[in-house]
Amino acid sequence: MNTTENGKILTNNGTPTLTSNCPTDLQITGSNFAQVGALASPVVTVTIPGGATSVSIVCLPASNNGVFTVDMLDCINQNAAPCGTTSSITESACDTYTSPSGNVWTASGIYEDTIPNAAGCDSIITVDLTINNSSTSIDQQVACGSYTWIDGNTYTSDNSTATFTLANAAGCDSVVTLNLTINTVNVSVTQAGEVLTSDEIGATYQWLDCETLGAIAGATNQSYTATSNGSYAVVVTKDGCTDTSACSTVSGIGIIENDFGTGLLLYPNPTNGNFSVDLGNMYQNVNIRLMDLNGKLIELNSYNEGQIFNLKIEESAGVYLLQIDKKAVIRLVKE
Repeated sequence: MNTTENGKILTNNGTPTLTSNCPTDLQITGSNFAQVGALASPVVTVTIPGGATSVSIVCLPASNNGVFTVDMLDCINQNAAPCGTTSSITESACDTYTSPSGNVWTASGIYEDTIPNAAGCDSIITVDLTINNSSTSIDQQVACGSYTWIDGNTYTSDNSTATFTLANAAGCDSVVTLNLTINTVNVSVTQAGEVLTSDEIGATYQWLDCETLGAIAGATNQSYTATSNGSYAVVVTKDGCTDTSACSTVSGIGIIENDFGTGLLLYPNPTNGNFSVDLGNMYQNVNIRLMDLNGKLIELNSYNEGQIFNLKIEESAGVYLLQIDKKAVIRLVKE
């Protein structure tokens, strides 16, 4: 005979089982079921397959064959869900995804994962998984002197190790590595009298008059020979970088006699009329004479003491001699 019996869900060491009563000897049908107890026992316990909706138990004797079909919908009460359950989820992750059961997947696809549900039975989860990948890139930069990168740091030397993490289009990490080359220009100048030489080799050069900051026409070589006393600088360009040297003073042009030492300066020479004399130190009773080339006295200026004297030639353009006491004679040109 066929009857339906309400069974009872039990747990055997964490495995969901169904217990049902048979009146006499019994036999369990189905390859996925495991019998617990002797055949002559009035009670049979069967392991419930995941997702099963019914379990058939054959009760013997031969004189009264009977099949008890236990509906899994009736395992606990009439409103209970089946013991085994299924569900589906859609997930996305960067590089790897760890499933509810602990599996680690590294590629997109549809996977099945199994975990216990609230009733202790198998819950089979279908996972529609999208794996997005992190990315790496190199930021190649060339700069002059220094460079401020996206990390907010300013670098003054070559760097190929700094990294910064952004988000890529997929929302995953995008690790950027800096590859920076810093170019510098050597703007030091070596002076030998009126000859000035840039210490940077293989560059382009433009020499400047520091008084006017104007470019000196034709002065585009590595070395420049000053034709008049004054201050000079050089603009150096190399590897796309441009920098300007400090001003170097040329003061020896036109000095015929000098007992004041290297501190004696007269600038500018040639002059448009206004010029300065720097003796290098403080002196008392200083007499400065302006004479023509024949030695005729044009003007005499006397000072009780001083070091720097600002003077002016009122005469017309020409070549003059400037005598400072009896210690120096300077050839002065007014343009």
